Amino acid sequence: MDDRLRLCSEGYSPGLLKKIEYAGGNGRSFETASESLERLAEFSISDKHVQRLTERLGRERAEQRDEAVALMKGGKLRSSYKLPPAVAVISVDAGKAQFRAEEMGPGVHEARWGDTKVACLQTYTNVGYDKDPQPEPPGEEVEVDGVDSAVAVNVGIQEVGSVGEFAARNAVAVELLGWDRSSMLIWSSCWTST
Repeated sequence: MDDRLRLCSEGYSPGLLKKIEYAGGNGRSFETASESLERLAEFSISDKHVQRLTERLGRERAEQRDEAVALMKGGKLRSSYKLPPAVAVISVDAGKAQFRAEEMGPGVHEARWGDTKVACLQTYTNVGYDKDPQPEPPGEEVEVDGVDSAVAVNVGIQEVGSVGEFAARNAVAVELLGWDRSSMLIWSSCWTST
């Protein structure tokens, strides 16, 4: 029965597990995630269980990422996308964030500042105009027509050991999405020195 319903080892459906993972990874705390799941998904789960599941799924995602990087470096990673986007944009930036020692239980242990690197991947459809639809820059932020998707590569704030490691992770995303075959690939960086 569990196989037919695609239930995981915890007995949760894949859809519910995605919700738990999202709430645990994006909430301010696991307690907040637990409360959000109760109110929004009408699902009761303890903050400790949200933490265990989120951390386990995070480790699984990191293993999948590392395997994909190894395959890419070995020339064996292939995209499942048949058609690449017309335009693909990769924007990268770096900054500083506070980190703490992991695996030391609740609370902050060995707090320190560290470097972060973030990439945003976007695809755009090719929209043609006879004349400029917005000749003057808008006075505020606006939605841009033709943006298909935006995907953060290194989800969450994570300390990355080297620029090479960060570049390899982004190259995996480019390969998997088929962007290496796009008619236009734009790299944008906002690196600053502090």
